[in-house]
Amino acid sequence: MGLGHSLFNEGLLAKTLVVAQNLPINRCDHYGYWLGLSFPWMAAIAVGHAGTSVLFPIILTHPLFSEAAPVPWVKGWLAVTIAVLFLFLGSSGFLHPSEKGVTGTPAQLVELFALMVTLFVLGGIFRGRPPGQALTWTRKPFLLGLSVIVPFWGGVFLAARKVPVVLFFLALAAVVMFYAWQLRRRVSLPTGGSMQSLRQNTELLSFMPKRWRPPSVPTGR
Repeated sequence: MGLGHSLFNEGLLAKTLVVAQNLPINRCDHYGYWLGLSFPWMAAIAVGHAGTSVLFPIILTHPLFSEAAPVPWVKGWLAVTIAVLFLFLGSSGFLHPSEKGVTGTPAQLVELFALMVTLFVLGGIFRGRPPGQALTWTRKPFLLGLSVIVPFWGGVFLAARKVPVVLFFLALAAVVMFYAWQLRRRVSLPTGGSMQSLRQNTELLSFMPKRWRPPSVPTGR
């Protein structure tokens, strides 16, 4: 969900993913730009959004409201309606000039949608297990979230040095695996626990094939 949020925010709205220069951090200009997308910048900002805007806040607040976590926020049909509306509005704005004069192309729009769909499907395939017991509140997710700034600027340094793009993505993959390991080890989070609850809250997975749907999360009632 965090990766999708980044694609919507930075791709459709801000359009920073579809330009080769004048990026929010100009040291990433003209680096890994291919097929109309700035892939290193997209990967770095997407992982940053996924961690600091979605994953870490969920892990931080989930234990405080564990009873409410399995309760759907909205009905499935309403969630899909809202999503389609936002995507329509975002797509319309994408194809028109922004305040900075950037206009997206239909080909770039198709690419962004293809990435969103791919991430959604992969999220269903590589789903985790629901937590078997209530999580204990801890400050560790907050501290881990703050620490993301270090590898983020490390990635900016690599982009500024124009290292081979393959090495950039290998370094990024190592960072992601390190934080996944830290979350399981220090936060005692069962794989996919909090994200599993979030998926159930919107009931969006009711529109997915049954073999991709997660098992029910125990409510403790």
